[in-house]
Amino acid sequence: MERAFSLARPPSRSPLAESAYHYGTFFDLFSVGEEYKPFPILDGSDPGNGFVRYTAKMLERSRLGQAHAEAAR
Repeated sequence: MERAFSLARPPSRSPLAESAYHYGTFFDLFSVGEEYKPFPILDGSDPGNGFVRYTAKMLERSRLGQAHAEAAR
């Protein structure tokens, strides 16, 4: 997945690095900090570095504008 997102061009990468995506919930967890929601798909590092957080289900569960949804697709 990291390789796929490393190929994304800058216009697509920008929305992926914005905190606009939602998926999952926290419950019955202790000493892990606050829930990170909304979150970015990419952490903004150079392509091929950093983290990628993605699941296709979040496209259904996030209230996304067109730019964020198209970038994730």
